[in-house]
Amino acid sequence: MATIEGAHAIGLGDKIGSLEVGKKADVILLDLKVPHMTPIIYRPVLNVAPNIVYSARGDEVTDVIVNGSVIVKDKQCLTMDEVKVIEDAQIVATEICEGAADGFLEADGWLAREVKRGLY
Repeated sequence: MATIEGAHAIGLGDKIGSLEVGKKADVILLDLKVPHMTPIIYRPVLNVAPNIVYSARGDEVTDVIVNGSVIVKDKQCLTMDEVKVIEDAQIVATEICEGAADGFLEADGWLAREVKRGLY
């Protein structure tokens, strides 16, 4: 198993790497019945892991458990106000971009030239 062997390799096999009482663990549950995660092939090889690696976007996560605490349940964050976080992030991003705008245009890179031409 990749998780337990990795934990042993860094000397933390007694704390992490497997789902056991007393160990720290994070678990996510995924909805695999969405178009971008299908089809699921069972034979000759189960393709769930490759589907996750190559096709998962994040929106298929339904539940998140961190060290025994449910953080996300039925796609709803239970530990913070997502709308407020998004609003705050927008405010900060706008402030940063406004502060950097003049320098960006003065740097005269290809994107700045396109912006000056009205293409963005």
